[in-house]
Amino acid sequence: MEIVKKEVNPLYFDMDAINDVINDSINQLLEEHKDHKFIGEPYELDRKNNENEIVLTYKLDIYPEVEVSNDNRKSARIEPMSIAIDDKEIDEAVK
Repeated sequence: MEIVKKEVNPLYFDMDAINDVINDSINQLLEEHKDHKFIGEPYELDRKNNENEIVLTYKLDIYPEVEVSNDNRKSARIEPMSIAIDDKEIDEAVK
């Protein structure tokens, strides 16, 4: 253990412990809130050192709840765009 203490930066142990705590808390959060769908990774990690504890906070995003109010989307139509390009437009883009 003495060799490990000499050779390994203590920050690595700290980062590993924080990573474990965050992963455990996310798993607990997922278990407690099965009705939510979370998006992405935790962000805005904040660490506060109190007297005898370390408090970690972070943010997670969830998919918004969406309610369909009508069936208009079924009949919506988008006209195709013209993608014809003339020589003048090509010359302007090259410039």
